[in-house]
Amino acid sequence: MITITLLHPVQSTPVQSWSFERDQTVRIGRAVDNNVVLYSAVVSRHHVELRFEQGGWHLHNLGSNGTFIDGKKVETKRLQNNDIIRLARSGPNIKIQINQSLPPLASATPSQQQGSPLPESPKRTQIELSSKNNGEAAAGEGSRSSPPQSAQTTDSDRSAPVSVPACDHSRTPPTSLICIDCGEPLQVLSTVGEYKILKVLGPGEQTFQAWKDKKTFILKTLPRNRQESPSRRAEFKAQLAAILGLNHGGIPRMVEAFDQDGLPYLVYEMVYGQSLEQWLSERGPISVPQAIAWGCELAHILDYLSQRNPVVVHGAINPANIIRPTIPHGAHHLILVNFGRCACDFGYPGLTDQVEPSPHLDMFGLGLTLMQLLTAKSPDAFFRVGDSGSELSGEGLAHLPGKVKDLIQKLITLEEGFSSPAEVTYQLQQLV
Repeated sequence: MITITLLHPVQSTPVQSWSFERDQTVRIGRAVDNNVVLYSAVVSRHHVELRFEQGGWHLHNLGSNGTFIDGKKVETKRLQNNDIIRLARSGPNIKIQINQSLPPLASATPSQQQGSPLPESPKRTQIELSSKNNGEAAAGEGSRSSPPQSAQTTDSDRSAPVSVPACDHSRTPPTSLICIDCGEPLQVLSTVGEYKILKVLGPGEQTFQAWKDKKTFILKTLPRNRQESPSRRAEFKAQLAAILGLNHGGIPRMVEAFDQDGLPYLVYEMVYGQSLEQWLSERGPISVPQAIAWGCELAHILDYLSQRNPVVVHGAINPANIIRPTIPHGAHHLILVNFGRCACDFGYPGLTDQVEPSPHLDMFGLGLTLMQLLTAKSPDAFFRVGDSGSELSGEGLAHLPGKVKDLIQKLITLEEGFSSPAEVTYQLQQLV
């Protein structure tokens, strides 16, 4: 078990504590998807991660402002009992207490001890650090929260409400959607059910960044030009039923689907990170070994989708919809996002006619994605119109190994291409 105690910035007395008995990873930061949320301007969205590994608890810094122990900046360090961690040079102090007699894996089942992932705890705890009272903290919600052992409390203390100064959002940059101090949205465009719409994402007014209970989500519905069609609404609802059952580390966590004012909506977790489109813009084309590694990971995701009943087709595999997450999703380095497209809107460059949704359609998208990753050019630049329709042009791919070009060509050949994403994975592995 590990106990984390937030200390008063002046008196160093306990303010609030959290105990984690079975968790192998505890994340601390300003973003609402952490296990412990500390609202402070100097604390990064994902500041520090505590992991139980190699028989002990280790600290891994993620914050841009650094993490300090005994005044020294650390990136990784094995933690000792009663260590004091400071998040940024002027940030909050937290005390670490480790119960060595009860390690997190003590009650794991045999399958968990052999490497199966433990269930992720859904519990979150939030603390608001106000700049107006010299860093005094007020405890947020969370069933993992417990009174510090060194503090004497009474029943009336536990039930008494905590007075929190009203936040004027004065320290939050005007471009931010959520206040860095109180975690409340700064501007709400509209409301859909229990969700507050903060931002419209992409064209068609069908994808939104939404907020509920101090957490941000992605909210999707039909494009505006499809909303009046009963058949499109029924098709979209059927698709949502299949998507809600997805459970894969390379896919965002699906939250719920609901109807509001006659329109179906899908809600899933917001994945923070950098898209491969942004990666290409900043760094240029990737190496062949990197493309093979990422291609294998994406093919694994497509294989999972192809084995669902009914089969799930993404319909928009491209670098803009592939995220390198800030917080790793287990062993997955890439997350495929932007699920919930109407099947009539599926399509890729080079396909002039409507194609029946199938795993082959997404394999086609994977081929285009590999082309773009290896060249940093739009897929449109590699197609020319021939007698049999759009054909891949070899211009711009001459620097690639022949087997890589052959694999890409087969991926974008729908009729005579690969039989399944599993076959794609196998062929990619043969290129290593």
